[in-house]
Amino acid sequence: MQRAANGAYTQYVTAASTAPKLKLVAFRYQLMKIANQIK
Repeated sequence: MQRAANGAYTQYVTAASTAPKLKLVAFRYQLMKIANQIK
């Protein structure tokens, strides 16, 4: 049980540190999709 909690915490920390980058990538992807639709 403790190991599972530690694993979940590690995943959470990893996700928290990578989330801003993923959000930026997703945001740029959305902008590209919108720009392609406007063309």
